[in-house]
Amino acid sequence: MVETNLFAVYDDIWKVASNCDMIICDIKHMNADKHKEGTGVSNKSVLENLARLNKEYGGKIAVHIPLIPEFNDDEENIVKTLEFLKPLEKVVRIDLLPFNTLAEAKFVSLGKDWPYKGVKKQSKEYIENLRNIVKSFDRFDVSIDGLW
Repeated sequence: MVETNLFAVYDDIWKVASNCDMIICDIKHMNADKHKEGTGVSNKSVLENLARLNKEYGGKIAVHIPLIPEFNDDEENIVKTLEFLKPLEKVVRIDLLPFNTLAEAKFVSLGKDWPYKGVKKQSKEYIENLRNIVKSFDRFDVSIDGLW
């Protein structure tokens, strides 16, 4: 198994993926501009690499959606992500990953400002609503935090 953001040259991804039974990849945002705003890079190669893996890869693919408040955790982005993933038959699982504040201590210990200071983790009800949206597609297994 490998976990990757798929932002790499496809041939390099394939060298690793072809030796794995499962790939876990992130999709951080479906909107190219928002993706670049949040990550510094375009989502074009990420989505292209995922679509190509779906055609060529023999194993299963799980998609992590790290949910960042006011960036990608809105229903519209989740639905657009699922619409993109629905025809990709190798994608069997969606893991909704609620916002995690554990990295704040690492930033502080490095003397850096935590860019998400004051941002709160989504409520259980909010996450459950997103989970129900995934379930409504009747296509994917879905977990919260990777826990079943």
